[in-house]
Amino acid sequence: MAQRPAATSVFAHLARSQRAAKKAEDNAPDTDEPEDDEDEGDDEDDDAEKAKRAKKARKAADDEDRKDEAEPDARATRRRERARIRAIVNSEAGKANPAAALHLALSTSMPRGEAIEALGGGGSTSAPSSRAITATAAAIIAAGKKRRGEG
Repeated sequence: MAQRPAATSVFAHLARSQRAAKKAEDNAPDTDEPEDDEDEGDDEDDDAEKAKRAKKARKAADDEDRKDEAEPDARATRRRERARIRAIVNSEAGKANPAAALHLALSTSMPRGEAIEALGGGGSTSAPSSRAITATAAAIIAAGKKRRGEG
């Protein structure tokens, strides 16, 4: 019976190249330039400050959520918005394209019917309306801008 070679990881070549890079770095001649340790402390301070601001923002958002829950109008608005999101995501078209459904549900203020129609779930077998095509194009453009960090 012939022996099979041992299976290797598909990432084995990466580990070899990392070891080679590390070895080359270790063998590189040292420079006489002094290391600047002050920059490292600044980065740590910036990170700590960012973390502190993020925690403060989360607490403010939580406080605002608690205040909203105490107001009947705000509770009703949240309930309607949750129902809108569920309707879009749980529609047949939303289940067929969950990423687009989530984008339309969470990143737009499009009414549920328009969002489902934009996903292609209008229920009709005719060609999509120009309104649905425009909404889909707008959603695609907005997703591209968001991915690029433009807004």
